[in-house]
Amino acid sequence: MDKLFRSALLFVILISCVEQYEFKIKNEEPALVVEGYISNVSYEASKLFPADGRYFKVRLSMTSDVANVRDKKVKHAHVYLISSDGSRWEYTESSENEGEYMLCDDNFSAKKNILYKLGVILDDGESYESGWEQIPEIVPGEMGDIRFEETELEKYIYRNGEKVLTSFKGVNVTVDLPSSNSGNTIYYKWDFFPTWIYKSPLISIHRSDYKCWIEDPFYLSDYVLQKDNAGLYPKKLFFLETVGNERIYGRFSVLIRQMALSKGYFTYFEEIEDQGNRGKLFDPPPYNLETNLTSTHPDKKVFGYFGVVDEQAKRWYFDRLDVSYPVENRWKADCSLKVLAQPPKCYSCLSYENGIPTNIEPDWWEDE
Repeated sequence: MDKLFRSALLFVILISCVEQYEFKIKNEEPALVVEGYISNVSYEASKLFPADGRYFKVRLSMTSDVANVRDKKVKHAHVYLISSDGSRWEYTESSENEGEYMLCDDNFSAKKNILYKLGVILDDGESYESGWEQIPEIVPGEMGDIRFEETELEKYIYRNGEKVLTSFKGVNVTVDLPSSNSGNTIYYKWDFFPTWIYKSPLISIHRSDYKCWIEDPFYLSDYVLQKDNAGLYPKKLFFLETVGNERIYGRFSVLIRQMALSKGYFTYFEEIEDQGNRGKLFDPPPYNLETNLTSTHPDKKVFGYFGVVDEQAKRWYFDRLDVSYPVENRWKADCSLKVLAQPPKCYSCLSYENGIPTNIEPDWWEDE
């Protein structure tokens, strides 16, 4: 699930869990939420990151001011893209993911100095559109190196009902920002797509369900923002726990995607981040954000953002042997100890439950 929609849903859940509070509903009229972007990297080019490849998507849902109403995915809409040079592209509604529309053109990419506008027509005839957007004039140079530094993170956990400050070993993962000599601000956003190997400890290595590749859209699902006008320093991206983290017992990989955004698009994500960090009862609802979308009908509300970005990505690999201290692989020990009732994952990697497993090796995967 995309971060915008998870953030909005989380905020609604937080509010609805506060007991004995009556909301004064200002407007029960549903509002359209639109989220999507295009970039200078086509589907074919995105496979060279390396990755599986991705088409540009637009996600549509309906929400309202009523706190206990969950977002409803929008079906049967007409979604299109137009450009300032007179071109037009049609999005195709996904048969697998409700409310998702894909620009199924293998070679489409946004071009510098060309303006783009997204249009949405719902099946009831209501029409919405974005403002004209383009790739930012000032974009970064080549994406910098990905590095890590061993560290310990202290955080509070509950143990026997008490809040205890606990230290966790891990690594801080950073990216080097390229030099920026223009004096203008570059608005960065990074997000992360992890994949890791799981090997079933109690079966033969010759079985097809011995080794799987795991993906989990909710692990490392946060994004990172940065305003920069100079570069030449490392930017922290995420903390990866090492001890007790089964994801690094085998080979672990993250596709790290870097985007240069417009100021408006950056502000949009900044406001989502700010509201997610606050999460208080009287904070403004998560859909009162920066937007470049309007309705052709003055009484219809629309939220979200359509962005045009400069995109780069790098794939980073890591495993437990990369740190200076021993990290025990507990998979086999954990399975062997449960003599009477071993979990299914001990005998088949396809039964691994902390992610989505497949025993088909990705084309882009690099062995050690």
